Amino acid sequence: MQLTDDVVQGLKAPQTITRPFSSREVKSGQVTMDAVNSLYLSASPSPVAGHLQYDGAAG
Repeated sequence: MQLTDDVVQGLKAPQTITRPFSSREVKSGQVTMDAVNSLYLSASPSPVAGHLQYDGAAG
């Protein structure tokens, strides 16, 4: 998985997700990848932090 600028910003942004997404929202495209990434990061911070390391040279 390549780290895009959006993903990097998602890693730096504060977590603002307060509830799970409904399948209807996901299918209709109302849930952005940034939100999904934020939800994943907030759900499991330790394994993600160990694998996603951005040094600024990847892009």
